[in-house]
Amino acid sequence: KNNLSTIMADFLFLLLKVIHIFGFVAWFSALYYISRLLVYCSLQSTPAESLSLLVNMAKKANKVIGIPASTLVILTGILLTYYYRHTFSTEIWLHIKITLVLLLLLYHHLILTRYVRRAQINKLPAEKAMRMLSEVPTLLLIGIVSLVIFRNYTNYLTWAIVLIIMGLAFYFIISRYSRK
Repeated sequence: KNNLSTIMADFLFLLLKVIHIFGFVAWFSALYYISRLLVYCSLQSTPAESLSLLVNMAKKANKVIGIPASTLVILTGILLTYYYRHTFSTEIWLHIKITLVLLLLLYHHLILTRYVRRAQINKLPAEKAMRMLSEVPTLLLIGIVSLVIFRNYTNYLTWAIVLIIMGLAFYFIISRYSRK
């Protein structure tokens, strides 16, 4: 009986991971889509009718995909964190991951409360700034995925390599947009 309960617990843990990953993928898809729509809104040549349509598409994507997916990620994340409850204080990678996810939530909130509202009145920052802002989820994705993959290698060298990779990604993003 004890063996069966262990198998069931392991199965539920893996099932939670699968649901968490599906939610994560959907959430990032919504963030990328909404960010891209805002880049289109920031173009000077966007007619008012198109601007209204793009804003409505961003709102709908958030309502149908963004909010449900982020909620799913948070709920499954809390349940998965419960799994690490006995070692939570020593799981440095998990603390950093949670911090990056909180930054992602802040980004999600800001992009909707600030930029979608500004798009409605055609007061967005320049296209280049919006393109750079749309790369924030990519940088957070690199950090979050790297933390999960390298969680068993929690030494300073690993974190230095991850930070260097994130820094290089950020550098290439900035240099790519500064040439345009």
